[in-house]
Amino acid sequence: MISALGLVRSPKKIIWNHFGEGPLEQELKTFAEKSLGNLSRIEYKFMGRVMNAQILEFYNENNVDLLINTSSSEGIPVSIMEAQSYGIPVIATDTGGTAEIIGKETGILLPVDFDVADLARQIEYLLNLDLAEKARMKRVIYDKWKMNFNAFTNFEKFLKNIDTIVSSDKT
Repeated sequence: MISALGLVRSPKKIIWNHFGEGPLEQELKTFAEKSLGNLSRIEYKFMGRVMNAQILEFYNENNVDLLINTSSSEGIPVSIMEAQSYGIPVIATDTGGTAEIIGKETGILLPVDFDVADLARQIEYLLNLDLAEKARMKRVIYDKWKMNFNAFTNFEKFLKNIDTIVSSDKT
């Protein structure tokens, strides 16, 4: 991620907020400072461990253009579904159940062993979309999330299915 941001050749300002922590956090901070510290068009902040509700609040209060997940291992990443509930496009690695969430209209899938330059190109592509296309993409992402991953919608569908099964058993 850090190396890819360093390769992005866009005059647009990039603000990267990294949520999470781990044993390599200090090494990442040092690498980010070395790689990105002299690039005035890129701001970054390591947010550390943040409760889920705070991340959702962040999405609600900020204009987030993109979520990037470069994990080498996943189940079905809830973080991606949460971002999509705000219409946020995603670039992620094709691991675990990620491909079940991200399609051509909702983001970009990269192989787990992606090339850093390819990630940079995909970031540039999404950065350079015109406002109308960004707005269209956000609507499509939100609509697909609402149809497929919204807990309330899914719960209603589940109850209707149970009702149908119970009703058919009575006849």
